[in-house]
Amino acid sequence: MNGTKYMHHDARGERGPYTAKHALGPWYCMVPEGVHVSDDSPVLQYGAGRVPEQDRELYGQVGWASDRSLRNGRDSRGIGWEQV
Repeated sequence: MNGTKYMHHDARGERGPYTAKHALGPWYCMVPEGVHVSDDSPVLQYGAGRVPEQDRELYGQVGWASDRSLRNGRDSRGIGWEQV
């Protein structure tokens, strides 16, 4: 899943593409096109936790997905992640 592109589907419609970058544990940082998160970025160490002031702007530009949610894709309501 690391490096794979996904689209996100929810009540607001389709958004993306996002590129998955593995973070801590079962979490993936979902990086939208035009945003750069390096492999050694501190943002990848936060998961869904507290973020220091100097990294909040970048953290606010990315999304988060669990390994499970990426594997499961879209649910019966059409909400979730779809590989592109």
